Amino acid sequence: NRPAAVPRRAGVMTRPSLSREKKAVGSPRCPRILSSSGTIQPCPFLMAIPDRPTHRPLLVAVTGTNGKTSTTSFLAQLVRSQGYKAVAAGQRIELDGRILPRDMVPRRAKAFSAWLQAFAKDDVALVAVEAYSAAIARGAHDHVPYDALAFTNFAPDHQSVHASEDAYFAAKMRLFETHDPKASVCVPRGAAGQARIAAALQASGWDIRWTDPAPHVPFLERFMADNAGVALNLAAVLGFGAPSAEALVGLHAPPGRMTRFDLPNGPRAVVDFAHNGHGLRAALSVLRDETCGRLVLILSSKGGWGAKKRLDLAKAARACADHVIVTDDDPRHEDPAVIRAPQQSVYSTIDCS
Repeated sequence: NRPAAVPRRAGVMTRPSLSREKKAVGSPRCPRILSSSGTIQPCPFLMAIPDRPTHRPLLVAVTGTNGKTSTTSFLAQLVRSQGYKAVAAGQRIELDGRILPRDMVPRRAKAFSAWLQAFAKDDVALVAVEAYSAAIARGAHDHVPYDALAFTNFAPDHQSVHASEDAYFAAKMRLFETHDPKASVCVPRGAAGQARIAAALQASGWDIRWTDPAPHVPFLERFMADNAGVALNLAAVLGFGAPSAEALVGLHAPPGRMTRFDLPNGPRAVVDFAHNGHGLRAALSVLRDETCGRLVLILSSKGGWGAKKRLDLAKAARACADHVIVTDDDPRHEDPAVIRAPQQSVYSTIDCS
């Protein structure tokens, strides 16, 4: 049978008798690729994980308060740069340049695991998943056989979902407490909440692989280079070769992640998904350093986010922006005036639309 995660137009030899070549060290029955050129090569990503079944893609979970979407997208891009198919699943589902509908993701835990593994039929080598705290807390990831994980950072958020900051952190840690510490876990050096993350992971038996910002990436922001560094290390621990400098330079951020637009007459508009105080401060700090004139922020808060989160956003905006415009973006079931109130309370002057 042809396992997932092999290049197109390649056959796979899984029986040792089919090849007289020397088998991979430590893996005498390792599957081997019969390429379109006729050469026989071992599958590095299948050798990297001991006893890994050959009927599914490699599976990676990325959790953290911020950076999940960028990290999973970067990982998928790096894997694709080496000729393999990869999926990034979270805020959107990327499959080789195609965007699939997000509502195709099942909510039930066992169905979710089966859905991820079913990408084998598309010859997908890797699926990188954003692990949200609410989904972790309800057990959606408990049955997924992840081969590697990452914890990008931790900062206050989702007060309307979890009873407290401790409950929010406990939800994140469930991802690691329900999986085998023999898998690799990557954490960026200097991440927000690093001490708390390290103490909790080590207490659960995890050996942390600390990561540094990726070199050669085309991003001005340190946090984007950190996310790329996590992706680079995840690719390495899973057995993919080192990407070329061209692959790193060619990385692109997902839509809405520090996306810059140069407008007529000089202004620059930047769109970013920052949705909590920590993320907004990080984004505005970068923009403050590259802005000669005024820094104007258009800020929104969806319905259901809670007053504490909105207050954190407003404090970050006041500290970093020259002028703030609060908008009514998707109030859902809430009165827009109630959404604006905690944000207006921290400004001396404000425009409301």
